[in-house]
Amino acid sequence: GRWSLITFVFAITAFTLMWVAGTRCNFIKFVSTGGTSEPIVREFGIWYYRAFTYITSSDGKFVVESCHRYPDSSEFDASWKAARAFSVLVFIFAAIVIIIKCSAACSFTPDDRYGSGSSSLVTPLYLLLGILQGG
Repeated sequence: GRWSLITFVFAITAFTLMWVAGTRCNFIKFVSTGGTSEPIVREFGIWYYRAFTYITSSDGKFVVESCHRYPDSSEFDASWKAARAFSVLVFIFAAIVIIIKCSAACSFTPDDRYGSGSSSLVTPLYLLLGILQGG
């Protein structure tokens, strides 16, 4: 019905925002102000880190800022590995919620188990997603 479509739109929006937040490279920021006239900023994400590249061309020198995947030689502690594992679980369960909500939005029979009854099926998944995401 109409409410299923509205909740489906909210689920898609939440999924998109979760995906963007999980793949950004500025999840955590460290600012060092000691010993320099300008602060040195380092930013890291769960999967990527922020890097600066100095490019010299005929037009001058430029600083290009971009996200890079961590090298394979990077070592992560248990907390970092857990955060990565939970971000994968959130992605999987969020995809399941979207599939269920899409089925409910496209359902025309009121007694359809995944149509009108999708709230009882999806509500525990929303709770699980909030816990896994750290909220």
